[in-house]
Amino acid sequence: MTESDGRQEDDLLAGEYVLHLLDPEARAAFERRLSQDLTLRRLVHDWEIRLADLAVDLPEVAPPAALRAALLKRIAPEGGDRKALPRWLFGFGAGFAVLLLLTVFMAFGLLTGPGERPPSYLAELVAESDGIVMTAAYVPEDSTLLISRSAGAARPGRSLELWLFPEGSPTAVSLGVLPDEAEARILVPGDYAGLVATGTLAISDEPPGGSPTGSATGDVLAVAAVQKI
Repeated sequence: MTESDGRQEDDLLAGEYVLHLLDPEARAAFERRLSQDLTLRRLVHDWEIRLADLAVDLPEVAPPAALRAALLKRIAPEGGDRKALPRWLFGFGAGFAVLLLLTVFMAFGLLTGPGERPPSYLAELVAESDGIVMTAAYVPEDSTLLISRSAGAARPGRSLELWLFPEGSPTAVSLGVLPDEAEARILVPGDYAGLVATGTLAISDEPPGGSPTGSATGDVLAVAAVQKI
């Protein structure tokens, strides 16, 4: 391992440590190094600063117990070592991996309050060309989509519109224009509420106020199937 590889490995470990992704044994070993390594402490501090804004005023609402296992199952290679997942995932770029994981886990705390039903379905919409990372979590009992966008925004002078492709249908229906805010709640119309769980979501680039035709007129930026959590 080169010195550069070692620094990158330590940076990834620091990120996993701050996000509590290390197993107990690895975390204990990291903390032993942390007590003696000033450079490592600086890396941890950098990660804490980088992620601090995302944790401001986060309610004490735990996500469903099965969420982490379901997420790992979906993004780990088939038959791969789940314990090694964070390293595999971070290999795609530490910043992107942190945003993706953090978006999924934090969407529940940011958008649900005490006593509210947690989402049962999830879609992760990533538009690499526009830097958009967005989670859409669905609460079927309330016919509500909880939108959490951790990165990216509409193009200047344009709007982002959310679409639903019902299962087996080539035609999308609009669920509305997404607001500029990073978090939003979208009430799915009654005719389509029962179709979200088995459907596919998409976001498109549209004129201000949304498509004037009822169909996507601009670039389709991201598409993701809705998955059971």
